[in-house]
Amino acid sequence: MSGLSGQRRLQHPTWVLQPADETDLSMDAGAGAPAVLHSASHSQQRRGSVKKTGLPAQFGRSVFAGKEVSGSLTFKIHSRDLHITLTRRTMRLRIGAALIAATMLPLFAAPAADAAPAPSASWAFSNGPRVNASSKVTLNYSIANLPKGSHVELRREAGSSHTYKTINTLKAANGKGSVTTTAPTQGRWGYRIYILNSNNAKLAEAGHYLYAYSNVSITKFFNPGQHYTSGSITIGNRLMQYKTMPFWTEKDVFATSQKNTCRSISLQIGRLRDYGNATGKRTVKVVQTSTSASVKVPYNSITTLSTKLTGSAFALHVNEDPDSSAATTYATGTASCYTASGF
Repeated sequence: MSGLSGQRRLQHPTWVLQPADETDLSMDAGAGAPAVLHSASHSQQRRGSVKKTGLPAQFGRSVFAGKEVSGSLTFKIHSRDLHITLTRRTMRLRIGAALIAATMLPLFAAPAADAAPAPSASWAFSNGPRVNASSKVTLNYSIANLPKGSHVELRREAGSSHTYKTINTLKAANGKGSVTTTAPTQGRWGYRIYILNSNNAKLAEAGHYLYAYSNVSITKFFNPGQHYTSGSITIGNRLMQYKTMPFWTEKDVFATSQKNTCRSISLQIGRLRDYGNATGKRTVKVVQTSTSASVKVPYNSITTLSTKLTGSAFALHVNEDPDSSAATTYATGTASCYTASGF
């Protein structure tokens, strides 16, 4: 049976099982005889060995060219068994269909074409995510791997329900771009760039939050139950609308106990000589968890104190170093926060 070979036609490629040395592929072949699985359409081969086995076979059919032989063979491929049965009745090579799917195709099917890269979008606010409410906002974005027929939209949260709505349609092209829009009112608002197909199904998205800040009165931070008096007074020929006038012996105007949503605070501090020799300066401080800012306030004058807030609990201290005179300190001001409550 010299030159005996068996062939099973698969979809792509076609593989041919034959002995490595062109000797008979029969029961006379010794266990462990070398064999090579060749591809008719690819310059690849998988080596294994032919050995005897007594496995039964109830398999589908494949054309077998050669003389009548009998017995069972097992071709070892990467530790996985391909069972081949040769029968006396016919000249057909029978190979189990399930084994073809489970063994041959995963090992020897032609490599699948690489999948197209997924579309993607990335972007950032050009001046950062913290802006004044209702100011102009510019987004710089980059689009990649945009499929044919797709489109790109910029959406942001709107209304009390914070539902995403389209505010701009962006150029549907790979590469970089920018778009300028108007920030909403005070609040934290989500922005997203969507890549959509022709049926408006989402292919990709990228989102960030924008924090829109407005001023809130320092009265938002006053401690409940503490005595505060507001009004107007002239200090050094300037009219001041104050929100609090703590007694000269008091130190804390307020001290919050929780984090806040504010990025800065701006205060006006006035000091008026009531009686006595109030000639010294008085220290006023904004104290935070890890930092503080202070200013010296002379009597009969108004001084400004502005500082950044970190979002931690903070306090306003007046009369930090009171002298023996009875001079009243007046305070007013606002904080820049992205919530109306300051918290």
